Amino acid sequence: MLLAGCGGGGTAPATTPTPAQSSSPSTGDQAASPARSSSSPVQQEPEGPVVEVSISGKSVTPKGTRIQAKVGEPVTFVVTSDRAGGLHVHSSPEQTPEFSEGTTTIQVTIDKPGVVEVEEHESDALIVQIEAR
Repeated sequence: MLLAGCGGGGTAPATTPTPAQSSSPSTGDQAASPARSSSSPVQQEPEGPVVEVSISGKSVTPKGTRIQAKVGEPVTFVVTSDRAGGLHVHSSPEQTPEFSEGTTTIQVTIDKPGVVEVEEHESDALIVQIEAR
């Protein structure tokens, strides 16, 4: 549910600084600094590794790449797909986040050290191995 709020954040920062600058014209320099600070949280750049996943039919990339993450650190998957489907994260407990046709952003967190495989559920294709330390 949090992911739906992240999409389309590119226009929000442009509209936020305009009212701040017009409401305090005599302190334009001071208004510009808070506006820049405000735009960073709105963009919400992901923490931790980001994995770009491309799915076309049963063709899935990447194919078994190993990445590193810290235990408790979110791993973000940006899934661009021509169909709806799901990921299968072999963690403890297992996670099965779903994605829609188009582009979907999914975050998973690995809570225990070890190597965790992430597959695309329909094709059983291995996408990545997350080495959590």
